[in-house]
Amino acid sequence: KPSESAVNWPSACTPQVNKWKDDWQKLGYFVVQDLINPSNVPVYQELYDRLLRAPEEGIDTSKHRHDLGSNEERKLSDGVENITQIMWPSDFVKDIHGQSIRDVGPLHNRARLVCQIVMGLEDTGEDPIIFDFDMLINKHPHTDTSVPWHQDMAYWRKSGLEFIDTRSASCWCALDEAKVDNGCMWFVPGSHKHGLYNHRSVREGHHIISVDERYLGNNMPLGVDPSNPRAEDLDSLLEGHGRPEPLQPGSATFHSGLTLHHTRGNSTDSHRRAYITNFRPAAMVAYERENGFDHGRTSFTGIEDQQVSGNGL
Repeated sequence: KPSESAVNWPSACTPQVNKWKDDWQKLGYFVVQDLINPSNVPVYQELYDRLLRAPEEGIDTSKHRHDLGSNEERKLSDGVENITQIMWPSDFVKDIHGQSIRDVGPLHNRARLVCQIVMGLEDTGEDPIIFDFDMLINKHPHTDTSVPWHQDMAYWRKSGLEFIDTRSASCWCALDEAKVDNGCMWFVPGSHKHGLYNHRSVREGHHIISVDERYLGNNMPLGVDPSNPRAEDLDSLLEGHGRPEPLQPGSATFHSGLTLHHTRGNSTDSHRRAYITNFRPAAMVAYERENGFDHGRTSFTGIEDQQVSGNGL
């Protein structure tokens, strides 16, 4: 269990918190420096590495492990995924009393409190913002595989669910220094205001999707030829509208499920480890589970290749 005294955050009226709220409304994302204390970063790094080494550690993550870059040929010859994704890592990490890290760990608890603050529900017990799921995304050195521009909501809509409350927040916590050349997060500020865009499969038979550049609309003129769209054109053109957000270990970005974002590949000699947690209203988490949607907790089996139609401009 990571050692942390109390989860102490500024009161809801401090300049720091006011900036979080302002950026959340205007940009669709914000940055929190030192979400977890520097002393706890090595603890999370070790837990993370044990899950990456799961077979050697006697841990079976096979149902939860996936190559998020499987749409490209493997870059390394030793079988390492282009982008390693492990869903529900908190199912495998418990403290000495058997409690999950999602219940007692500072990363999950602080992230939840931040989400409650920016969604304006920190002082109300009505339909609270609660934990939905978590995952690890690791970019091994020299795998150089990007994650296409997308909105998280598009992945959730692939399940066929219609969320009457679309509020959600994902916390992307860096466990290494996250830089442009190893895969820090990029966001298009304000893109969350235009609803859900259409998305398309990047490669037939693979889970990964990308925003469909043919339907982005006049609010973001990109100059992509609809008859011959190319992923590299979309990446570079959207980066022209976007911002990279480099982070030090322990710091985090928080973004809406409707905010366009992507990461470049890792072309460096070091890992780029990120721990992601997601939060949404309790009623929507219950709605997901009642309809059999658990964000890959059961397994990745049955995830289909399909288009996602949105209502964005």
